[in-house]
Amino acid sequence: MSVEDAAKLEKLEGAPKKVVVPPVVKDLDSANDKTREQACLSLAHLVTEENGINLPVLIQAGAIRKLIQKLCDPVAPIRLAAAGALKNITIVGGEGVCEDMVSNDVMTTLLAALNQSLTRASAHDEEQQQQELMNEDNQIGIEEDIAEQDENLPEQEIVIPAKSHKLTEHKQAVFTLNEIIHLLSFLCENSDKATRIITERKHHDVTESNTNTALGCLMTVLSDVQMRKFTKLILNTAQCLNVISDNNAPLMSQISHNHAAVELLLSLLNSSDHDLLFRTCIAGVLYNIHANVDIQNADDSSKNQSTNKTSLEIFNRIVGAITPVLLQATRYNSASSFIEEDLVSYKLSQRVKKQQDLAQAESQELIDQDSDDEDELENLVEGANESDGEVRIRMRYNEWYDRSKAHNMAQEILVNIVSTMDLIRDQDVYEDVEDEDFEDDNVEIEVIHQDSNSVDQGDEAIQFVAAFDLYRIILESSVNVSTLLFSNVDINNPLLTKERTIMVDGVSRAFNALSNMLLAAESSSTGINQITHGDWVKTWDFVCALMYQPITLSQDVLESLTQILWTLLRYTFNKNIVDARFSLTEGSGVKLAEYCGAVCSNLNNSELLRINSVGLLSELGKRQHDVAKSVTLASLLLNRIETDPSLAVCSEALDALFDVYADEKYDLAVTETRMIDRLTQSSRGIQDRLKKLQKNELERDVVEKVKEARLNLNRFVKYKKDTIKA
Repeated sequence: MSVEDAAKLEKLEGAPKKVVVPPVVKDLDSANDKTREQACLSLAHLVTEENGINLPVLIQAGAIRKLIQKLCDPVAPIRLAAAGALKNITIVGGEGVCEDMVSNDVMTTLLAALNQSLTRASAHDEEQQQQELMNEDNQIGIEEDIAEQDENLPEQEIVIPAKSHKLTEHKQAVFTLNEIIHLLSFLCENSDKATRIITERKHHDVTESNTNTALGCLMTVLSDVQMRKFTKLILNTAQCLNVISDNNAPLMSQISHNHAAVELLLSLLNSSDHDLLFRTCIAGVLYNIHANVDIQNADDSSKNQSTNKTSLEIFNRIVGAITPVLLQATRYNSASSFIEEDLVSYKLSQRVKKQQDLAQAESQELIDQDSDDEDELENLVEGANESDGEVRIRMRYNEWYDRSKAHNMAQEILVNIVSTMDLIRDQDVYEDVEDEDFEDDNVEIEVIHQDSNSVDQGDEAIQFVAAFDLYRIILESSVNVSTLLFSNVDINNPLLTKERTIMVDGVSRAFNALSNMLLAAESSSTGINQITHGDWVKTWDFVCALMYQPITLSQDVLESLTQILWTLLRYTFNKNIVDARFSLTEGSGVKLAEYCGAVCSNLNNSELLRINSVGLLSELGKRQHDVAKSVTLASLLLNRIETDPSLAVCSEALDALFDVYADEKYDLAVTETRMIDRLTQSSRGIQDRLKKLQKNELERDVVEKVKEARLNLNRFVKYKKDTIKA
């Protein structure tokens, strides 16, 4: 039974009437405070064991519903333990459990608990607060950032709470607030409904008379000088703001119209008191303010020119403010020698230590509420019983981990900035072409170009890229990370699963950024000249070498890599740039053609990857090549037209045939492959497939492009018949 199935089983009418409820779930209803708290702590352990094997049973027994109620328990330690347990459940259960929790109205209680915790955390005595903050690095919660979880569990921060009776009331409130914000962030990341709820609805604290919004609570945390000294709390708050602000114009418009809120974010962005990851998160929120408000303005036709000018001014100010921080993050070499034998040894020792702690906890029968012995918090706090060498390794690892996350986030924001300037070249809208007109040689496809200054926008974007040397920074970052990621280092060691995940994610984002910047350069009047010859040659060599490595790259990485090469080939052909790399008769072009032929013929590859591979073959085919290569290429493209289930791939292959074989010098290949007869037969098959696809409105763009390709097919067949006869 999957987690999702178990989450739904409780609601089904035909569900078993008798469900075996584990004692730990029953203990959540105990009148004894210690029993309820220990039940929450035990559940936090149970859900993480053996890849969440216990979660379906706990869900069916109603554990989630009971834990949600405990978020507003009158006893502070119970609230803290319940929040930690719920966060672990959402991390292990993933999207299915998050959606089910939101559907069962977790948000009402969660938002009330958020407001309660904020009220309690804010009502502190300053002198006591200062005393508390003198301890260690102001770490929040009982966390194990270094200790490895089961490598099959999601790469999230799973917390195993410890008893918290020794904590002051204020610190318990702060810790609980942190856990609730972390839980809220994860719910919104996995449930659009959760984000809509906090956007549209105000929540009322069930114990207080005031009313507040989730956004207001998060901004209050960031504005509180004392709370800002708790680094984990404000980082989780900034990350939560990032999640709920993404693609959320209504929510971001609330901030954009609040001058004090914008100034607060800008001051935090430039504050030297906070680390780079936090400031990068704030940069993301500031970018979302512009991006979402700009979308909202675009959707409102009543907006006048003055409003658009104001929006542009906001954009320029925000981009000017966040770019230095983003560039600082991207320049960090995330591949810098963190893979060391002592690190692996350290992490192994932490895993063994964790197993010993859990075994000891079980032997002490933690569920026994009559026990007066308190767990020593140090047993579960990172850094406990470490040697000086282990402490140094942990600190270096933590720095690398945070900087790497900032690095990846900054790359994504930078490419989003470039994309915001309307860089992508495909701006054409096709009018419908009726099927009965396909055989009419006089029919023209009318292409209506968007009335926009896309060239000027492309210029602006590529100048932004050139001004900050953005392309080179991200290219060098990609090379550095990839060199380590795909080297002989045993990065696949189970102990390093989290690290590999971070680097793969970073490389994927970097390649996507490079691809979009090349498209931007291609669409601008100044062109790719703003990206130097040396840079794009280095890009070609690096990408080709990476694709041919005997490793398995993810589909999204391969999609970005092939898009990069396709853009470079298209540009160099249009500019008549001759280079042996691009030849179909020698150099890397031959190997690339073989690679693309295999990729586009493998239906297990994604549609976009197959399209990119066909596009690369088309660009390679435009270069001078012999008859044998011409026949091979023609056979490959015809096979895609005849057998690929995707009409989008079929359309791209047709365009490739037209581009390459319209030249009479390749008529021999046309004859040897029976191209005319095969295309004539394919035309009828495409028409039948189009009739079925036209019923799907979501595929309208594909339908129109395929219609155009089929019409050109008929013209091409007629033209080749005439030229070959002559």
